[in-house]
Amino acid sequence: MTAAGKILRASLAAVLLMLPAAGAGAQTDQPAVSIVLYESGFTVVEERRIATLPRGASAHAIDDLPEGFRPDTAVVAFTDTDAVTLRGTRYMTPAGSLLEAFVGERVHVIQVNPATGEERVRDARLLRASPGPLVEIDGRIELSVPGRIALPRVPPGAVLAPTLLVDVEAKRAGPTPYRLSYITEGPGWSADYVLRLDPTERWAVLQGRATLRNPGMRTFRDAAVRLVAGSVHRVAGGPQPFQAKAGLRVMASESMAAADAPVPVSELQVYDLPRPLDLIAGAQEKAILFDAVRIGVEKTYRLVSHASPHPRSGGESKGHPAARLSFTNDKANGLGIPLPRGIARMYGSGLLLGEDRIPHTPRGERVTLAMAQAVEITVRRKRTDYRAEGLPKGTAEVAYEIALSNAKSKQVTVEIVEAMTGEWRILSSTLAHARESDQRAVWQVEVPAEGETILQYRARIKFR
Repeated sequence: MTAAGKILRASLAAVLLMLPAAGAGAQTDQPAVSIVLYESGFTVVEERRIATLPRGASAHAIDDLPEGFRPDTAVVAFTDTDAVTLRGTRYMTPAGSLLEAFVGERVHVIQVNPATGEERVRDARLLRASPGPLVEIDGRIELSVPGRIALPRVPPGAVLAPTLLVDVEAKRAGPTPYRLSYITEGPGWSADYVLRLDPTERWAVLQGRATLRNPGMRTFRDAAVRLVAGSVHRVAGGPQPFQAKAGLRVMASESMAAADAPVPVSELQVYDLPRPLDLIAGAQEKAILFDAVRIGVEKTYRLVSHASPHPRSGGESKGHPAARLSFTNDKANGLGIPLPRGIARMYGSGLLLGEDRIPHTPRGERVTLAMAQAVEITVRRKRTDYRAEGLPKGTAEVAYEIALSNAKSKQVTVEIVEAMTGEWRILSSTLAHARESDQRAVWQVEVPAEGETILQYRARIKFR
């Protein structure tokens, strides 16, 4: 398929209301279920179904709906609009439909003795079902039901599960294909990455994976699945997302082929999984976003401290810089595809070396991951001078000595970052520095193997 064709297909699947044109034939070569999973925990579902309709007016019931089903988003489209006319839809819940069926009839009100736990059954007449039940007991109208209501039987037409009733008018009886589209809260997906570092620490093998979550009780069989990366603006105050149940089954499918390269659709990135799969109720599925690729990486060290202009904030400190791993997301480095946000776990020599979160990263951007504190590199920092006398009000001069020792058998470069407040400038320094921002000065300090380097600098800071 051409790139333009992929983009068109992505656009049609991602927009809920773009259903087949009137009179279009059923496409039996396509999966019966198409699912678009979003990172934020909701899903757009489109199902190809068949309704067996009588001739004339009828109500077709759809009662195998997933938890988190949003009835306000449901769209029903019959393929043959000349033979079937859609009159409307109604969403019904069991409690509501059962009570409505008994309005004006006798029901039971069960009362429990709090001291003995004994139940007493009283006859009552149901006067109203909503917005709250209203009953008549012993000739009195009870505004608040004095117990729980029990029904003597299941009335005809009542629903026992959340049901979408589709009111139609059919010119002929028989099976009729239609499409049902809706949004359901709960199912979603997240990306994660496995990065295996070479002993030289100059390159690594990176693989992108996706975890697909279906926390509800509805299984989607043989579904065409698409994964959407990016933030979709949604209206606040809608139904709360369905909460995942504890103890989800984890079903690994590591042998699954990698997803197609992401296709940009508007401001989103869409990943097509290569073949239909089953989204089992209460399970997590693993899919491969992209196969393992060899990339060049750079390991760096960084320590951030605060250069305070206040007279009582001196003293000595000791710490270790943070080890970080960086790589560039471009074709020259074996990548060059949009990376969805997710947790990256770094391994080496059979050990977990660290984990950090990759943000949404477009092509050409650099990724930096925190690994661990470098315990073989020690930084001792102390303020060696403080002067405010003879300077303008709210101004001070501070001097620091930073001693870096390296117990490793190879030379390292440590990035020393000194955070500054207010207006500042470096008056003198034993090593060259760079102004990273209005609030940070940065030194790249080379420390020899099993050796030490000392950085000294003086700064003038106007803090008020």
